[in-house]
Amino acid sequence: MNPQKWLYAGGHPNWLATILNRCSAALHALGIAPNYLVTLEVPGRQSGRTATLPLVMAVVESERYLVSMLGPKVDWVQNVKAAGGNVTLSHGRREKVQLEEVHTDRRATVLKAYLKRAPGARPHFSIDKDAPLPEFERVAADYPVFHVTPENLTRPATRAPLTLWGRILLFLFLFIGLGAAAGSVGVMKEIMPFPEVWLQGTPFHSYFYPGLILCLIVGGTQFAAAFILLWHSSASKMASLIAGLVLTGWIVGEFRLIGFQAPIQICFVAVGLVEVGLSFASLRRA
Repeated sequence: MNPQKWLYAGGHPNWLATILNRCSAALHALGIAPNYLVTLEVPGRQSGRTATLPLVMAVVESERYLVSMLGPKVDWVQNVKAAGGNVTLSHGRREKVQLEEVHTDRRATVLKAYLKRAPGARPHFSIDKDAPLPEFERVAADYPVFHVTPENLTRPATRAPLTLWGRILLFLFLFIGLGAAAGSVGVMKEIMPFPEVWLQGTPFHSYFYPGLILCLIVGGTQFAAAFILLWHSSASKMASLIAGLVLTGWIVGEFRLIGFQAPIQICFVAVGLVEVGLSFASLRRA
């Protein structure tokens, strides 16, 4: 059996497909994947909880479409219909859109474009991606197609401004990131000499590699979290949590290797814990 068909045997994702879909949905929402890979967010028609699903966007004559490769009975199609087509798409930013089902006689060109872009969907179609349009017209009734329309055509989607907590978090990321970058340069260039005795019992013979780790890992995660907070609001909470944990873990590692040496270590632990705490706060205005 084709692996793709096994993952969706019976027209529904099995346990492995469910895990893979959740991972893919998270990546698509971050905006890391190509821009035609999106995450659909739609309320469950029975539970009311938001369900997320990774989908491939087809584009025909500058218009966007979503296709159900498993036919009309899958949950996300039923949920979209129950929600009146009001859903959210995520790819680096969240966009409220209206999904309108396309009539059968207008689906062929969209299905052909979809199969060219979505190799994972091909095993679920009875025709080849290079088949002539009449073949796609023959199977069009089996595959629902939805036209994507922005909720507000007169105003482009914008990011909500940061709350006070969000601004505080952004300041901490930039402050600690710059401090880590400057401190790492000072350590590696021996502008800020530290006692060699501190290295005894550690895996390091000089301060070069600790300085490099400080720059890349601590400083890098702080700057990355600042960037994501500004530009990828859907992932800002996770990025903030990771940055706070990395900073806290760095100082805890220092304590284990060289012990308590200066009060500033306590300050950095406190900042890391504050970042972790603020990652659970509301970072953008509704």
